[in-house]
Amino acid sequence: MNNDLFFMTMAVLSVWREHNSRMVFSSVFVSENFEDYEIKIIEKSSNKFGLVLDLFQNVDYEQGHLYMTITPCNEIIAAAESKKLSRLVYFPNEDVRVSDGKDIKVEPFVYTFGKIIDILSCYKPKDAIINTI
Repeated sequence: MNNDLFFMTMAVLSVWREHNSRMVFSSVFVSENFEDYEIKIIEKSSNKFGLVLDLFQNVDYEQGHLYMTITPCNEIIAAAESKKLSRLVYFPNEDVRVSDGKDIKVEPFVYTFGKIIDILSCYKPKDAIINTI
């Protein structure tokens, strides 16, 4: 669960960095052992097939995980299965029902957005100590 919280926080922070954050979503591809990851910022589009091509272009995280800041459509789930990802975690939207994949676990993010804010508010960077003469 700590990995889920960390990588979804990374995804949310990536969207916040963007100039027009309402027009993009973030996806974090993570290796099977959670040691390597790649963040992709994708423009939202009504063309689902173009969106899938942009999202999965040059992706090789077999048996890895995908964290998304949007609810995935069936085309994204099918593409994740074909890339042999083992798990897809997303921010749930009450209006959209997500179908399960055959060979991939499709799970909503179990924490609320408030939990991410709580984690970020507890972060205190270490102060640098500067020696002066």
